[in-house]
Amino acid sequence: MDIKQIGETIKDIAIERIDQHLQYFCEYEKLSGEPEALKSVEYICDKLKQYGIEYQVDRFMAYLSNPIESTLTIGDTTYASRPRSFSALCREGIQAELVYDHNTKMEQMTELEKDIFYRTFKGKIVIGYGFDERYAKVIEQYGAAGWIQIWNTPEPQIHEDTVSPVWGTPDIHSRFMQMKIPVVAVTMGEGETIIALLQNGKRPVKVDITAIVETGVKEVVLPVAHIEGKTDDFVLVSGHYDTWYIGAFDNGTANAGMIEMARVFQTHRKELHRSIRIAWWPGHSNGRYTGSAWYCDHYWNDLYQHCIAHLNLDLLGAKETDQTLAVRTTGLEGKEFIQSLTALTDPRAEFIYGRISRGADQSFWGTNIPYHINLRYEVRPERRISSAPGPGRYWWHTEEDTYDKVDLSVLEKEIKIITSIVFALAEADRLPINLNEYFGRIEQELEWLSEKSDYRNEILAVKDLFFQVYQVWNHVVSSEDVSEERKNVILQRAGGVINRLMQSSGSPYEQDPAFAYGSLHLFGESSRLKKAESPTELYLFYDTSFCRQKNRIITELNELLEKLICVEEMG
Repeated sequence: MDIKQIGETIKDIAIERIDQHLQYFCEYEKLSGEPEALKSVEYICDKLKQYGIEYQVDRFMAYLSNPIESTLTIGDTTYASRPRSFSALCREGIQAELVYDHNTKMEQMTELEKDIFYRTFKGKIVIGYGFDERYAKVIEQYGAAGWIQIWNTPEPQIHEDTVSPVWGTPDIHSRFMQMKIPVVAVTMGEGETIIALLQNGKRPVKVDITAIVETGVKEVVLPVAHIEGKTDDFVLVSGHYDTWYIGAFDNGTANAGMIEMARVFQTHRKELHRSIRIAWWPGHSNGRYTGSAWYCDHYWNDLYQHCIAHLNLDLLGAKETDQTLAVRTTGLEGKEFIQSLTALTDPRAEFIYGRISRGADQSFWGTNIPYHINLRYEVRPERRISSAPGPGRYWWHTEEDTYDKVDLSVLEKEIKIITSIVFALAEADRLPINLNEYFGRIEQELEWLSEKSDYRNEILAVKDLFFQVYQVWNHVVSSEDVSEERKNVILQRAGGVINRLMQSSGSPYEQDPAFAYGSLHLFGESSRLKKAESPTELYLFYDTSFCRQKNRIITELNELLEKLICVEEMG
């Protein structure tokens, strides 16, 4: 890694150009499938052409869902609300008794207690806190007639969002997972007023709701810049260009920064060992990451064979953030790699490290990419004023996400840091690796899971197998008999397999449901249920998932271990 060259490269990033692009993107709304979104594509392509950058434009049909309006009425009072993207269409409206799920705030019930309580939801409209898609499907299965989501923090704005459990375009099977009940959102203030009516009233409270949502197929456009290096291997940089409303920091700042990054990388293309692709996704907001999922489907083999890293840019440049750089990553590169490159731009940055979550166009786990990195400046947890993702700012997914919410000095630092990481991954002959940190984190997560699980011995056996992989891989990395080129290939293949096992649960060729799972995805989720506290049939379902995930992880780790042993023996 040529630190001096990287330092010279990021000096070419011009915040003035980024600002010009950003101001243009802040002139109009950009909802996928609508004519305004095409203006962004035309602008991006015009700039790429101006800078002499090769690019391609794909057009395809996408399944999109636009919230139009909703009503929520109790007696003579109408409460402000918004329908969720991919909510069931409820044009004629429904009237039903209202029930409050207090467990969404208190979270004190066992699964057995929840099962008994949820059986009372049949035919009723449920009001509760949160925005979890899995919860929506759970109460739907219990027969709820609808769901009123209460936002978890007290800002007066209603945030747009989706309730779809399907990642990307539905297929033959996942189409059956689409929502069959209406879901509308209210602010905390409105929600707590409604809860007070329930708790103070002597009679059942009845609520009328409608949800007008336009869901269907429209054409979208996906531009991708290609900066060619010396090899076919490439780093993928991405960010969605569609927005709710103006979308200044979600995601205009990233879009503008990506154009400037493309210009700089094109200028320095002769120094690149690997190529760089920069993709602007459609269908993030109203298509549940359909752009990145489509790209994964249609360029799967290219990604599998040649993509060594994916850096997704989202929610950059927010004003009122701290000096805290939140880094979410699969971790193979190690903290020192990120810190040394960050120091070129911001030597005083404070760091928060965490495992990257499956959200915001993280659609590429099946293609075995070894590096996945997402970063941005955020406020410290104690200073968050909203439960909105990222920096925790109240304007996320609202009309107030406008140009005045952006801090250009923050955005400049973020783009320079990201540029340095991308350039380092693209120019280095030897890819960065820190197996001690990488497997140390996995060991901690498995140990934590085992302490809380009925499956402690099985989880510890999986931990031991991960450790065996670490030992052999570490020996190969340290061996002078294995060429640097071959070590890079091993890193790409082995790191990709382990990332996929840690972050997904299904077929590499399909997208898992858009449910929020913790460590080791469905393996970790299915290991948490306590038999003594769960309904018999639910525990059986979870037990089945755990067994299948355990078999998957053990089989693939053993296959990886055999390949590493072969390399070790052959040298």
